[in-house]
Amino acid sequence: MSSNKPIIYDIEPHYTADGLSPFIIKLKFKSGTEVDLTGCTALMQMRVPDYRNKGSVVWEFSTDATDPEKLFVLGENGEVQFPRINKWKLDDNNYSYDLRITDTNGFQKTFLVGIFSVNQDISRR
Repeated sequence: MSSNKPIIYDIEPHYTADGLSPFIIKLKFKSGTEVDLTGCTALMQMRVPDYRNKGSVVWEFSTDATDPEKLFVLGENGEVQFPRINKWKLDDNNYSYDLRITDTNGFQKTFLVGIFSVNQDISRR
């Protein structure tokens, strides 16, 4: 893994109480080579952006998760697959996140940082 700075990537906005369709983020080095994620682990925490105390974790995705709605699946070709979530109850906010990969030697690298926005739904029952 490289020691380059993380990429700033804001994830497409979501709406409160909506489900999350599975999607894939593909990690590549500047050279265009895909990151080989074979045997790696991944962690992504979403936090309320409170920079004095780093905010509280509101959601966590991980390759170690036992909850299928929090489980990352990694591909050898740089793919990080997000799971399907049927009804995701997050308050409206602009959450800070980062995506950290740990390789088989224990080397950790933060590949992505950014904002995951959740907007308030208008229609409710």
